[in-house]
Amino acid sequence: MPRETPDAFLRRLLTKLTREAKTAVLPNIPSRVLRDGLEMVVEDGGLGYLYIPHYWALYIHDGHRGPVRPYRAQFLVWFRDPRDDPRLQGGYPIRETDVKRLTKDEFYEAIEIQRQRDIAGLPAYVYIRKFRPASPPRQFFETNLSGFEARADGLVADLFDRFVKNNYAISRTQRARFRL
Repeated sequence: MPRETPDAFLRRLLTKLTREAKTAVLPNIPSRVLRDGLEMVVEDGGLGYLYIPHYWALYIHDGHRGPVRPYRAQFLVWFRDPRDDPRLQGGYPIRETDVKRLTKDEFYEAIEIQRQRDIAGLPAYVYIRKFRPASPPRQFFETNLSGFEARADGLVADLFDRFVKNNYAISRTQRARFRL
């Protein structure tokens, strides 16, 4: 059986730990878009982390509005069906520079469609709300990774023990020991 190099072991270990962290965090991220965007990154040199590329993820996570708040506007506008949102015709914004504003005509058109749907008793077409400053933080990383260190310790000990037993001449009954 070919021996695993320490670098390959480290990469395998980081991949396992990062995958476990992703499993712990994923169900508790409140937005489907952010859940779908959650990326697991494992780099050479001993770095593994979770990353969400959407610029607005930190506003939901930390509870700030920052650039998400309306600039020179009084309302937040979102559509029941994102396919109806003219701001998303070029794709869903990931970076802040991708964000588009509704034009005055698009805004009034949405209001008119909503008025007609209200008269007909149909479900909402668009939601328009007065701007509210900040929402409470949803710290899905901190909240869902508390206690992860204890789970990771057991996983690391088990994987390290198997790595040493498979790659170095020691008794199968001896336990590998290490200190970080």
